[in-house]
Amino acid sequence: MPDPNPTNDAKDTSDASTRVSKPLFPITTSGLDSFLAYKYDPASDSHSLTATYDLPPDTHIAYITTHTPSPTPLYSTIQTSRTTHLELNSPLLYLNHSCSPTASIHIFSPDAGARVYPSTLPRGFEPGLNAPASVKPGEHGIAGEVRVGEKGVRKEEGVTFFYPCTEWSMGRGFECNCGNEGCLGRIEGARGLSRTQMQGKGEVAGWIVEMMMERDAGGKCA
Repeated sequence: MPDPNPTNDAKDTSDASTRVSKPLFPITTSGLDSFLAYKYDPASDSHSLTATYDLPPDTHIAYITTHTPSPTPLYSTIQTSRTTHLELNSPLLYLNHSCSPTASIHIFSPDAGARVYPSTLPRGFEPGLNAPASVKPGEHGIAGEVRVGEKGVRKEEGVTFFYPCTEWSMGRGFECNCGNEGCLGRIEGARGLSRTQMQGKGEVAGWIVEMMMERDAGGKCA
């Protein structure tokens, strides 16, 4: 999800009539409306999800079951392995970026052959706090889980994640305006960041860790 405002990406923000001020997907999906709220800010033409009450660390937010595999990275996709990406066809699309994120995405990569996502939770995976006892896979399987990060989320605080935790090289970067201490400014993926800069940003996808190690060892990671 490289773009912090994917819905209105191709629109002329100077023309308010072209803006989309309602969510593309109902916030009631997966019962998200019981603890999250969708917000649209016309001043910045931005969309977000915020907590409706304090959520403790590791709280389950949602499994990624409503998604569509994408052959190439787009402004609205999430990377799920070294070579695969997906579109989030759910309110999770509005999880914005922050350099001090309040959530993490635990990705379940597809198999290397047919690129099929798991139909059940991976062996040994421990779901977040208050996760449902069972999960029904979507048409393309289960691609992961979104949960609250180690800091927790306060009431009315934005639910955000650090995009480079899943994105290696974003086709179109952006200037981060999260305003947090230590904000990295320009966000273009993990490729240009040090392992130190990735610390404390939430769950870092396995392939991101591997590619950073290969890069630092002098390997080729385009």
